[in-house]
Amino acid sequence: MGRKLLGENEGMLFIFETEDYHGFWMKGTFLPLSIAFLNKEGRIVWITDMKPLSLKSHLPPKPILYALEMNKGWFTKNSINVGDVVRFSK
Repeated sequence: MGRKLLGENEGMLFIFETEDYHGFWMKGTFLPLSIAFLNKEGRIVWITDMKPLSLKSHLPPKPILYALEMNKGWFTKNSINVGDVVRFSK
């Protein structure tokens, strides 16, 4: 919240303690974002766009453990789709 700028290939990764139906909204966020919801295996279960300053809740259709927010359209621009797997490294 409060973010007004995000670099072209920068994002925000949310890691939850348990897999569940974690939802997101855009209250206090000033830029349009796309969000990918990922299950515990890192598989994308849903991608959606979110409008700035909106109170609309975005809930995944299945339980998730991770969520990745990027600039609006980033997933489409990079040919990343539902069903793809995200790999994390340290």
